Amino acid sequence: MRLRKEQMARYKRYLMSYFRHITLRKVCNLLKVEYKLARNNPDLRNLFPYVLFVEISNVCNLRCPVCQMGQKRIVPRKNLMSIDNYMSLITPLKDYLFQVFLYDWGEPFFNRDIYEIIEFNTSQNIGTVVSSNLNMSIDAKRLVQSGLDHLIISGDGITQEVYEKYRVGGKIDRVLDNLKKLVKAKQEAHSTFPYIEWQCLVHKWNESQLEKIENTVMSLGADEVRFCQMNFFAAEDPQKVEEEWLPQNPKYRVFSSKALSVHKAVRRPCYWLWRTAIVNVNGGITPCCLFDIPDWGNAFDEPFLSVWNNKKYTEARMRSQESNQIRKIKLICDNCNAPFIYK
Repeated sequence: MRLRKEQMARYKRYLMSYFRHITLRKVCNLLKVEYKLARNNPDLRNLFPYVLFVEISNVCNLRCPVCQMGQKRIVPRKNLMSIDNYMSLITPLKDYLFQVFLYDWGEPFFNRDIYEIIEFNTSQNIGTVVSSNLNMSIDAKRLVQSGLDHLIISGDGITQEVYEKYRVGGKIDRVLDNLKKLVKAKQEAHSTFPYIEWQCLVHKWNESQLEKIENTVMSLGADEVRFCQMNFFAAEDPQKVEEEWLPQNPKYRVFSSKALSVHKAVRRPCYWLWRTAIVNVNGGITPCCLFDIPDWGNAFDEPFLSVWNNKKYTEARMRSQESNQIRKIKLICDNCNAPFIYK
């Protein structure tokens, strides 16, 4: 029941963020995209994603054991996206974007242009979401002044012993200190933004500490604590990862092999292929954040919409609803068992 309430609250929050950045052109584009998705129509010519994930940093300071970045299994790319490249990417799309998420696999605060990037989004009436392990030095005052809508802090424990089980190389005291600085900067600016969400991956090592995590970070000024499911779609040995990490509480075992085995072959069209895309630091575009795969095209070499409507994207949209058994071509989507794509 709690997970359901958290999900509804999250949808409401994102909806309110959309209203903050709403225009008639954005709404018209969104409705047309959703109409195409509802009809499983792969043709998105002259339509635009209304949410974008842009990885401005392809490096990280931690070695999380179930993360492809932490285990150094990421497709080789350059490390950072320049502000000039970022602006060249966003400018043709700015009239249609409600939000940009400035992360994927890397730690976004490695990019020292992050404040300028957020300020650019704000100037273009685009909301910004950043997810960080917050183990780096940050300019809390400038971050508040930048217009950042939403900051997600990844923290899976409140004591160092539990925290470092997953956030290998991280220091929980440093994270909590940065949280305090951000809350103080918000208070001094008389601002309610950024909305601060503490996000905790629930695993067997921290499931007894969840109440303590929530009480501690909320008392320090976080706006929300969200307990998330661990997924391991890209793990080399999913069964081994499941045995090592999944908690006992069935509420947090959605991605277990046992839970996934009950899924029927009937799939919904995957909304990632219609609503959004991942843009990597080199301009390469990939379809979703669950798998790190070779780029489907490059937004720095050709117009974004040319990639978003190329053969790979069109084929994936056309066939994303088919079961793996009857599909005549192989897609990266074949390996995806995300519950939201099943009826």
